[in-house]
Order: sequence, then C-alpha cells, then structure tokens
Amino acid sequence: MLDAVTGVQPTLERLLHLFGTIRGAPIDPAKGIYKAELIIEKPSIEVAREKLVTPGQPAGNYLSHFGMHVFSPQILIRWNNLIKNNIREKGEIQLTAAQEHLREHCEKYWVVVTQGQRYDTGIPYGLMETQLALALNGIHRTEICEAIARILAMQVKS
Repeated sequence: MLDAVTGVQPTLERLLHLFGTIRGAPIDPAKGIYKAELIIEKPSIEVAREKLVTPGQPAGNYLSHFGMHVFSPQILIRWNNLIKNNIREKGEIQLTAAQEHLREHCEKYWVVVTQGQRYDTGIPYGLMETQLALALNGIHRTEICEAIARILAMQVKS
C-alpha cells in the first residue's frame, strides 16, 4: 500500500526558509524518484547541511516541497493528533509535521522531482499569482488576458 507521494523541486539553500524540505534516499534518481528519509519545515541552512543532504544532489541544493501531495487517509490521523495536542512549530500547526510523523510510521513515502513553476499560496499576492497562472493556462486564456488588460488600463487612468 502506498502511504504518500510528495512532489519536490531542487532548491538552493538560500531559499530553504520558504519551503518544507526532504532528505531522500535515491530509488531511481534518473527519473527523480526518492524515498523520504526526513522532512523538516523551513529548515535553516545549518540544519539542512547537517540533516537534509540527498545523495546525488549538487552541493547547496535540496529537495523542497513543490506543493503537490498524495496522502493516504493516515495523514488526517497524524494532523488531528497535532491539533488535539496543540503541537506547533514556528507558532503554527504544520502539515509538514504531520507528513514527518506519517513518514516515521509508514513504509512507502515517495518523493518525486516535479517540473513546473512553484507558487506560494501562503501569502496574499502568491495566492493571486497562483490563480492567475492557472487561469492563463486554461481554455479561457484570451478572455483572461483581455480582462487583465482592461483592469490595468483602468488602474493607469485612476
């Protein structure tokens, strides 16, 4: 049974403060497939260098969350435990902590290198940027572009 799959992107260490990061054991690195060995939310560079180096990644590069996950229902049990016991990291109940707890108690937690643009939906303009990117890649691209042009033209006039 598969417990979890998380999409990741190679990330420079100077950006690690923005992302959950995973140390992976290579399964098929040519295809970007690893087994998760440790998951830490927004690690410092020092912690990453000590605990999160994935074999085969260039120096200073780490596997960080892309924002795509597939979980078994067990993740809800892990997350509920964090909520019930008010277990917080950096002042928040973290999905990453639930992921690490799931990883510790499951056999198959895979990590897959994912292509594409990563957006931060945890910040107001990041959510807008994400929605805009999705809209511009959809079937209504022309209408969206026209609407953006109208909105920008009104902003310039005011």
